[in-house]
Amino acid sequence: MQTKQKVILGCTLAVTLVSPLTSQAFTISAQDVTVTATTVSGGASGSLGGYNNSTFTFTPSRSVALNANGNTTDVAVSAASNKGRQTFGGSSGGGGVIQCETTSVSSPTPKTATATGNGCS
Repeated sequence: MQTKQKVILGCTLAVTLVSPLTSQAFTISAQDVTVTATTVSGGASGSLGGYNNSTFTFTPSRSVALNANGNTTDVAVSAASNKGRQTFGGSSGGGGVIQCETTSVSSPTPKTATATGNGCS
């Protein structure tokens, strides 16, 4: 699977799995050597502010960084791929994933996703 597809899939999964929140966020830095599983806690005091009811664990792809933010009704995710040189955003508002830049960038970093944004703002 190509890097762009992995980032899109990762954003889609994160948006889908994290769907209930109070405004809280979490960040994953790009990992070049060791990929570590990340646990997103659920419930009102969870990682995404109550958007997701259940705790889940996922493992991001190497060289992918991710920001997520949510509240009790909305969630947004921004992911960047160092290898793919792109940043993508997704949200529960419409559930879509979009490319944040029109061209590749030399050092992509995930945007600071606001819970009610599209993941690119």
